[in-house]
Amino acid sequence: MKVRFQTKEESNSDQQEYFSNLNYSERFSYWLNMMELNYRLFGRTNNSENKDNFLIVIPVKKSK
Repeated sequence: MKVRFQTKEESNSDQQEYFSNLNYSERFSYWLNMMELNYRLFGRTNNSENKDNFLIVIPVKKSK
């Protein structure tokens, strides 16, 4: 077993290269599978809602 770490850019370029080497019907099938997996993992999401995971509040000190 070989473990290889990649940067995000390397991983994206590898995926783009793989995808571009597929023919049209394979691309469509691949895309449908990705959409199905995305729906199973995340469900249906509303893009207009706030997507922040946390809120940072810095209290303002009042000067005397």
